[in-house]
Amino acid sequence: MCQICNGTHIISAISVSSIMISCCPICGPESEEVQNARFADMLQEIAKIKQVKKKGV
Repeated sequence: MCQICNGTHIISAISVSSIMISCCPICGPESEEVQNARFADMLQEIAKIKQVKKKGV
């Protein structure tokens, strides 16, 4: 795992008035397949949360 981004492919620099986000210089951007898989997982989690809220649990 990358020591700079911890496998997230994202690094951020925080200053007093802004946050700068960019790709990790070692890992580079995520591949499109990984992005699509991560997005599909998020959509499934959202669907599960909506189902739980409909049931009133």
